[in-house]
Amino acid sequence: MAGSGDLSYRLRFEQRGLNDNGDRRGAWAEQFTVWADIDYQRGSETAVGQRIEGKQPASITVMQSPDSKRIAASWRAVRVDTGETFNITSPAVPGRKAGFLNCMGVSGGASG
Repeated sequence: MAGSGDLSYRLRFEQRGLNDNGDRRGAWAEQFTVWADIDYQRGSETAVGQRIEGKQPASITVMQSPDSKRIAASWRAVRVDTGETFNITSPAVPGRKAGFLNCMGVSGGASG
């Protein structure tokens, strides 16, 4: 269970911008940056073409705010210190501890 002292990663949340047709297929646009906790889960590898592709699921915890309540499954999170990218796979939902939200993300594989 994360407390505010456990939020040791700086994450930038991004959403795809609109293209000329009004579809969300444009460039990634920063929405906000917050402190977060990343709980890495058991990863997996799959054969894609003639190479192995690793995927690392993670549970991401952030403090609840008007910004963090907007996190959607179409977004991505980027670790500011390393550039590691997580495709968000679930919207932010209330965590076990009041005042925190959790979402799932997967690093590795195609981005977006």
